[in-house]
Amino acid sequence: MEVADKAGVLTRAEAAEINLRSDILNAVGITLDETTTRENVMQLFNVLLGDNHGLDIDTLDKDVAHDSRSIQPAMLRDDEILTHPVFNHYHSETEMMRYMHSLERKDLALNQAMIPLGSCTMKLNAAAEMIPITWPEFAELHPFCPPEQAERLSADDRTAG
Repeated sequence: MEVADKAGVLTRAEAAEINLRSDILNAVGITLDETTTRENVMQLFNVLLGDNHGLDIDTLDKDVAHDSRSIQPAMLRDDEILTHPVFNHYHSETEMMRYMHSLERKDLALNQAMIPLGSCTMKLNAAAEMIPITWPEFAELHPFCPPEQAERLSADDRTAG
């Protein structure tokens, strides 16, 4: 949101213990979610506009509720909701869960229909099975490794072993 007095807004925000994104030129970033309360919004108005802004949250609520521009017209619902028979057939949570479980049983899942081989099996190896590959007997160069294949090692490393 563009602000005229960014430094003042950020000072008021810090005093109100509100974090605003401040890395935008001549603007601040605001993030709201489902936990934001009316009091949080009013406090944000005070931070952004100062204490004497004259806004009333109750009036704003009514204006937004009656103004369909708050949601783009293309996004407004114009059809009935929950009309599929499933929503009218099952009348308890238990019945709905049983129905959902019956759908789940019809689904073909990899863990029910295949035998994992190759790289899939390797992902399941326990950490203890992987430890030996760090032992010098396995992790170091083979004693008969040709020097041209070990160019990154120092001369001492090539002659050791």
